[in-house]
Amino acid sequence: MFQAPSKVARLAAATAALLGAGGGAFALAPAASADTSTLITITSMSTQKGSTAGGTYVVITGSGFNSVADTDLDGFADLSAVYFGTTGAGNSATTNNATVVTVVDDTLLLAKAPAVAAGKVDVTIKDSAGNTTANTAKDDFTFIDPVSVTSITSASGVVGDSTANTPVFALFNPLGGSTVTLGFSTPALTQPAATKLTVTFAGANGAVLTTTGSYTWTAGTAASGNNAATPSTGTLKVTAPAGTPGANAVKVVIYNDGVAGTGNSLDSKYAAVISSLSRTTAPLSGVSGSLSTTPPTPALTVYGKGLQGVTQLTVSGASNASLTCAGVTGKLDTQLNCASIPAVTTAGAYSLTFTPTTSTIPVAVVGPSGSGTTATTGNTLTYVTA
Repeated sequence: MFQAPSKVARLAAATAALLGAGGGAFALAPAASADTSTLITITSMSTQKGSTAGGTYVVITGSGFNSVADTDLDGFADLSAVYFGTTGAGNSATTNNATVVTVVDDTLLLAKAPAVAAGKVDVTIKDSAGNTTANTAKDDFTFIDPVSVTSITSASGVVGDSTANTPVFALFNPLGGSTVTLGFSTPALTQPAATKLTVTFAGANGAVLTTTGSYTWTAGTAASGNNAATPSTGTLKVTAPAGTPGANAVKVVIYNDGVAGTGNSLDSKYAAVISSLSRTTAPLSGVSGSLSTTPPTPALTVYGKGLQGVTQLTVSGASNASLTCAGVTGKLDTQLNCASIPAVTTAGAYSLTFTPTTSTIPVAVVGPSGSGTTATTGNTLTYVTA
């Protein structure tokens, strides 16, 4: 027996077709062929806010959608059948008309919001008889100025720059806790409250800092005469969450009251790290241990993230001094056991360094607290005289 596809399946098909087509008007069912006596209404919208830059997809639930306007009788809904604020005219993407209209069925419609100035407007749907949906709180839609990331600076002071001949990346501690300064730009001329701003790092939330000096703002100007508008700019300090060391840059996005700005996916990465050592001092003669005994008796255990596959550490500054290590079962990415600590001739502090198995994964060294990305005591082994 034939079974009609569910409403969810029909909406999914419509959305996929729209995104693949890149916009414009599209309808799965003829827009004007149904009974126009059905009252056209809006009962809910999937979201009631979006960017002033346009592009927000809104799933609208209601009734009478098979009768939306089709003035040129081409079987496709007019773009002006759905408008955000002021009514549009004709079958074109004029100022407030939706830039995409898809009729899924009589109770479900998909619309793509146009670019509209900041503020709250009413969403209206018009049928082929000229009837429009009644204005209720359920059709309110607020346009919000996006806040876009323009630069990323890590705690080490490194500013990511993908435009450099040799790209420079701001590095984040994969254990979390890195303080990151984000430069931003926004068309908003009034400063958004810090409590309205949130940040994501590759989809994971980062907490916005609200301490003094962590949020700077320079107001832009509105267009006047022959002078174009200038955007507002500023900086925002955030605490990056934990992440996974990788060769690919991390996408960082600022949300203003839940509306995403343009993210930066070029200038920062999570680095592989040594965060701490099981011992921080060793005699000049070194320390012997074994990984072949049961249980193993390593001379040194190294903790961090991004360590999987690493088999050797180098004692930086000591000629030909290295440690042979192996990952700990069940903790291959975060823990290494090293068979012995090599001897050196001169007392002092030495850094233990390593190369990840994937050469494009960067390396940073962090302290036991996990804060920052600058070289601290996390990888430091101090040799002392007996």
